Amino acid sequence: MAHPSPRNLVPSSGDIQAPSIEDIRARCQDTFGVRACAWQAEFAQAILARKSDVILEVATGMGKTLAFWLPLLFRSKGIQIVITTLNTLGKQCVDSLTKAGIGAVSIDGSLSHEKMAQVFKEIRNKKYRVIIVSPEQLMKEDSHFERLFKTSGFLEAIISFIIDEAHVIKTWGTFRPEYREIERLRYRLRKEIPFALVSATMPVLVRQDISRVIRIRKENLTTITRSTDRPNVHLVVCKIEYALKSFQDLAFIINRQELAKPNGLRPPKFLIFFDNITESVAATKYLWSLIGQEHKPEEKIKWFNSCMSEDYKKGEIEKLRSGELWGLCTTDSFGMGMDLPDIMLIVQYRVTCNLCSLWQRFGRGSRDRDLEATAILLAEAKHFDGGCKKTEGKAAGIKRKRQNGDTSAGSPNKRPTITPAAEPNMPTRIFSSNSPNHAVSALGCLNHSIQGPDASDNEIEMADSELDEADEARQVLYSTAANIVLKNKRKAAELEPAMEDYINAEGRGLGCRRKVIKLYFSSDKTSE
Repeated sequence: MAHPSPRNLVPSSGDIQAPSIEDIRARCQDTFGVRACAWQAEFAQAILARKSDVILEVATGMGKTLAFWLPLLFRSKGIQIVITTLNTLGKQCVDSLTKAGIGAVSIDGSLSHEKMAQVFKEIRNKKYRVIIVSPEQLMKEDSHFERLFKTSGFLEAIISFIIDEAHVIKTWGTFRPEYREIERLRYRLRKEIPFALVSATMPVLVRQDISRVIRIRKENLTTITRSTDRPNVHLVVCKIEYALKSFQDLAFIINRQELAKPNGLRPPKFLIFFDNITESVAATKYLWSLIGQEHKPEEKIKWFNSCMSEDYKKGEIEKLRSGELWGLCTTDSFGMGMDLPDIMLIVQYRVTCNLCSLWQRFGRGSRDRDLEATAILLAEAKHFDGGCKKTEGKAAGIKRKRQNGDTSAGSPNKRPTITPAAEPNMPTRIFSSNSPNHAVSALGCLNHSIQGPDASDNEIEMADSELDEADEARQVLYSTAANIVLKNKRKAAELEPAMEDYINAEGRGLGCRRKVIKLYFSSDKTSE
């Protein structure tokens, strides 16, 4: 995929000039020991120019957070404020910045009143150049931040506000309403302070919605996008065969015969995602039952959720990193931005999330791009073509309307025409050797879903091919507001069309699930 040429932005207002791409790369190399990608340097350049807001969309694991820190290298007294979704993610960033010699602090509800007062005293004394904060703390009424924002010296030091994992404003805004209150900052702060929306998963309508909520300035808006594909993560869909509450479809993860051998293979490092804490606990206990007591199953597989303390979660993450833990049955508490390089297996149990969330979860796999992971969606039978009665033809209807000159194509009243898919089989076993470079393979799953290196290249080529008329119709369907499904997890709900296509890609003539991802995120429209 061709990358855009470096931007040569004009000098910004005031005494600040936007540095060149090469200057940014050189300083990044000197400070962090790595050469910045062109898009990382472009992001920093746009922030430093202070002429526009910025939207950044690149794949998981590509280094978005490094881009956040690059403007600091050109503003010796500048401060970056990053609004983050998860407390653990903030602490992870603080640790990495401290190692680079950059003072940083993470502010969330876990801080005591005394500790909070101390932290803000240190902020006023300019101890920290990066402030990572939850939306609840940032937007709290009569808070330390409210008083800071009335201080001219602090306002002058702010380089930008970065909203990390910005897609959650759409999906989490109902139970974390402070996300939707961030727009108030636009009226309180100086206009030249840029806001940046950053995510790996911003479909067109999500991007439009959060831009409206945050009051992103349209004039001179800088949009930097790259493909959201993760070619080193192999995609698999399998039909759930057993009772949902039995969790027997997860048995393929544990090979009792191998574990019984003196030097037998243990499971690959894994994450199993649930949208229900109770299910994650029950699934963990089921997996324990498959492991002999000599392996101390309660110490090898654990559940992980928002009910746990931050210190406990941090400890469990480190155990998973070291290999002491084999895997976690988790909710989104272990998710966005967690930087473990060698998670080799991701499983989503049941279709209880939309495609945005699924792609974020699958993005936890093999963040080390020299490794290969497998991502499996275990889907209920009712979601497969032929598994239950389906309604007819929306994508085909859009195509017909376009051919007839009807510009209103995109009406949400019909569904895509479908062709029954081949019946999938369940996986047998998944193994990994103790070598981190051993590729994980899911044996016995859908034939087209398990690829060797050559087949994976074919997948990418297929996904990067030009869109035909049917693809364009699907893209319109995916981006229709009525079809962005925010599911009620306690009630049966209609799947969004993109998820239906993802599950049934082969039978619907799409061939490759990556094509669905490409259309859903409009990642064919890479910034020029």
